[in-house]
Amino acid sequence: MDEDVKKVKVDRWGKVRKWILLIVLILVVTLPLGFLWTVSVNCHTVLRKAKNVRISLILEGIEFDAKGGALYDPTKTDGFCEGGLDAVRKTSTMDGEIRLTGWNDSDNSPHSFTYREGNYYAEFTGTSRTESSWNVYFDWNVLHYDGTDIAE
Repeated sequence: MDEDVKKVKVDRWGKVRKWILLIVLILVVTLPLGFLWTVSVNCHTVLRKAKNVRISLILEGIEFDAKGGALYDPTKTDGFCEGGLDAVRKTSTMDGEIRLTGWNDSDNSPHSFTYREGNYYAEFTGTSRTESSWNVYFDWNVLHYDGTDIAE
């Protein structure tokens, strides 16, 4: 009777290996997708905020023009006249970095500007109030170095 009974060896490590492989495979697929989804959502958020900044730029440009001044000052590094950046920040309620790089005097609107918030960077270029182009970038800071190369 012992000859008819076959011993079945249970390979428990084989099942464990299969489950570990399945979990690793799921993580390898879902983590990059989750990262890309997060970047996409944040890019859309920064784009919405940059569009609000554009509306504020137009409104403040009209207000400065009515006072006899100009919102755009090409001699400044941020592109704003005295008090212009504070006025735009107040009306747009955005806390990112705004740089006005061009102004369209014919329709009193921004020709180009950039809006940066964290690692996201929105760039606007427009020829008129109806024709515009938006680019949003994700800045992945690969290397940051503070210091000096000169030995003391």
